[in-house]
Amino acid sequence: VSQSRYTGFIKEVRFEDNQFVRRGDTLVIIDNNEYQSHLDLALAEEETAKKEITIIEKSVSTINSTTFSKNNELDAAKAEVWKTKLEFERYSKLFKEEAATAQQLEKVRTDYETAKAKYNQIIHTIQSIKLNTTEAAAKVPKAKSIVKSKVAAVKNASLFLSYTIITAPYDGWVGKRTLQPGQLDKEGQNLVAVVSKEKWIVANFKETQIQYLKNGQVS
Repeated sequence: VSQSRYTGFIKEVRFEDNQFVRRGDTLVIIDNNEYQSHLDLALAEEETAKKEITIIEKSVSTINSTTFSKNNELDAAKAEVWKTKLEFERYSKLFKEEAATAQQLEKVRTDYETAKAKYNQIIHTIQSIKLNTTEAAAKVPKAKSIVKSKVAAVKNASLFLSYTIITAPYDGWVGKRTLQPGQLDKEGQNLVAVVSKEKWIVANFKETQIQYLKNGQVS
């Protein structure tokens, strides 16, 4: 006997009295608007969650790329600091020896201070980027967990939607049709009985007789 797994109105009845049916044949369709809506919503939420994790992963990738670029800039800035420092020290010595003017010394001092400021600015930027990387990376596990929950919700919604289609559990004959489209079907209600085409015989044998029994043996 096939039973309904939820309450709803019968949409279609696809069998007649005493009809022979095959396993998997659709016998009854119950209105599925509610469960179809649940599935559509679950699918939309799953898609949104997957897009969100893609955005987060791209953000982490972009930040890592920026960090690599800034590290290259840091190397160049460090070299510039070293270069301008040597130049400043050289002109400081020349100025003391009155071999350089105050304007020349001030220029190399400015170049040196500018180089140090740029170097420190890049360091600060890299530190900020690392912090952003950590924060973005921390969102990935949570986002993946949300995706898993949405996938599970889709499977659950699909399962409930499948309950709106009643199929034959095996080959056999259905009983008398008592269902009509539009009829209210309640959860647990017997919808249709299918009598298997296989024949079963109940017989009692003594334990000493079992050894003489074989498949296909004529009784």
